[in-house]
Amino acid sequence: MYNIKLGFSLGLMNKKNYMYNTMYKLVKERKHMEKTFEEIKDIFIEASLEEKIKIYTTAENLTVEQFKELLAYYPIKHLEKLEKAVNAK
Repeated sequence: MYNIKLGFSLGLMNKKNYMYNTMYKLVKERKHMEKTFEEIKDIFIEASLEEKIKIYTTAENLTVEQFKELLAYYPIKHLEKLEKAVNAK
Protein backbone atom coordinates (compact mmCIF):
# COMPACT_ATOMS: atom_id res chain seq x y z
CA MET A 1 0.00 0.00 0.00
CA TYR A 2 2.89 2.34 0.73
CA ASN A 3 4.29 1.78 -2.76
CA ILE A 4 0.94 2.65 -4.34
CA LYS A 5 0.70 5.92 -2.37
CA LEU A 6 4.32 6.77 -3.15
CA GLY A 7 3.78 6.06 -6.85
CA PHE A 8 0.61 8.15 -6.87
CA SER A 9 2.38 11.02 -5.10
CA LEU A 10 5.31 10.89 -7.51
CA GLY A 11 2.88 10.91 -10.41
CA LEU A 12 1.23 14.06 -9.08
CA MET A 13 4.62 15.66 -8.46
CA ASN A 14 5.72 14.88 -12.01
CA LYS A 15 2.49 16.31 -13.38
CA LYS A 16 2.89 19.51 -11.33
CA ASN A 17 6.54 19.77 -12.39
CA TYR A 18 5.54 19.29 -16.04
CA MET A 19 2.84 21.95 -15.75
CA TYR A 20 5.27 24.34 -14.08
CA ASN A 21 7.92 23.79 -16.76
CA THR A 22 5.36 24.23 -19.53
CA MET A 23 4.06 27.48 -18.04
CA TYR A 24 7.62 28.73 -17.52
CA LYS A 25 8.46 28.05 -21.17
CA LEU A 26 5.31 29.81 -22.38
CA VAL A 27 6.01 32.87 -20.25
CA LYS A 28 9.63 32.92 -21.37
CA GLU A 29 8.63 32.64 -25.06
CA ARG A 30 5.95 35.29 -24.65
CA LYS A 31 8.44 37.73 -23.13
CA HIS A 32 10.76 37.04 -26.04
CA MET A 33 7.96 37.58 -28.55
CA GLU A 34 6.78 40.86 -27.08
CA LYS A 35 9.05 43.61 -28.29
CA THR A 36 8.77 47.27 -27.55
CA PHE A 37 8.04 49.60 -30.42
CA GLU A 38 11.59 50.92 -30.26
CA GLU A 39 12.96 47.39 -30.71
CA ILE A 40 10.59 46.78 -33.63
CA LYS A 41 11.60 50.09 -35.19
CA ASP A 42 15.32 49.32 -34.85
CA ILE A 43 14.84 45.93 -36.49
CA PHE A 44 12.65 47.50 -39.19
CA ILE A 45 15.28 50.12 -40.04
CA GLU A 46 17.96 47.47 -40.59
CA ALA A 47 15.69 44.99 -42.39
CA SER A 48 15.63 44.18 -46.09
CA LEU A 49 12.62 45.19 -48.16
CA GLU A 50 10.95 41.77 -47.80
CA GLU A 51 11.63 41.73 -44.07
CA LYS A 52 10.16 45.23 -43.70
CA ILE A 53 7.00 44.07 -45.43
CA LYS A 54 6.77 41.05 -43.14
CA ILE A 55 7.35 43.13 -40.01
CA TYR A 56 4.83 45.77 -41.09
CA THR A 57 2.12 43.25 -41.93
CA THR A 58 2.59 41.07 -38.85
CA ALA A 59 3.22 43.69 -36.14
CA GLU A 60 0.51 43.67 -33.50
CA ASN A 61 -0.75 46.22 -31.00
CA LEU A 62 0.87 49.21 -32.69
CA THR A 63 -0.88 52.54 -32.83
CA VAL A 64 -1.60 54.39 -36.07
CA GLU A 65 1.18 56.82 -35.18
CA GLN A 66 3.65 53.96 -34.73
CA PHE A 67 2.72 52.46 -38.11
CA LYS A 68 3.21 55.91 -39.65
CA GLU A 69 6.62 56.16 -38.00
CA LEU A 70 7.63 52.83 -39.52
CA LEU A 71 6.56 54.11 -42.92
CA ALA A 72 9.11 56.89 -42.57
CA TYR A 73 11.79 54.18 -42.83
CA TYR A 74 10.19 52.38 -45.78
CA PRO A 75 11.42 53.15 -49.32
CA ILE A 76 8.64 55.15 -50.98
CA LYS A 77 9.42 53.76 -54.44
CA HIS A 78 8.28 50.31 -53.17
CA LEU A 79 5.13 51.54 -51.44
CA GLU A 80 2.88 49.70 -53.91
CA LYS A 81 4.41 46.38 -52.86
CA LEU A 82 3.63 47.13 -49.21
CA GLU A 83 0.07 48.17 -50.07
CA LYS A 84 -0.50 44.85 -51.85
CA ALA A 85 0.83 42.90 -48.87
CA VAL A 86 -1.33 44.83 -46.40
CA ASN A 87 -4.45 44.39 -48.55
CA ALA A 88 -3.74 40.68 -48.98
CA LYS A 89 -3.68 40.16 -45.23
